[in-house]
Amino acid sequence: MSSSVSGLREQIKANAVHLFPSIVTPYLAQHGSSNAYLYIPPSTAFDIALAAVTLSRMTDNSISSGTTESYIGYQACLTYETPLGRKRAAQGEAMESVEAALESLLRTTGRAMAVSIMDVFKGEGFGSWREFGGGFVDEEVSVKGVASELG
Repeated sequence: MSSSVSGLREQIKANAVHLFPSIVTPYLAQHGSSNAYLYIPPSTAFDIALAAVTLSRMTDNSISSGTTESYIGYQACLTYETPLGRKRAAQGEAMESVEAALESLLRTTGRAMAVSIMDVFKGEGFGSWREFGGGFVDEEVSVKGVASELG
């Protein structure tokens, strides 16, 4: 597996931990260990399946003849285990390559996280947020730490 594909899989599963805490919590409770030195990463609650799918595209003469050609593509799905078997938590678009299919699933989970995060931020206001390099940092947390939020 190339480092690019490996990195995409890792980031998709990291996004899934934040998107689907209702899957992660029971998984860790069931698969947790009494051994304090054995760490079970939350991302192991998920796996990524790649399905071969048939795609079609218009041929060069398709405008005049209306013909298309079929070829094999890939679709990446984020899965998790249930007592009844594996289920899909998310899926990307069908694409021409494995890497493109994983990138599509990463975009899907990334966009879902953006929506989820913005829902969380709705009540906060943007008073302590400062823009850095196209992103934002909560300056209050960076200065005071999380403990200041806990009381």
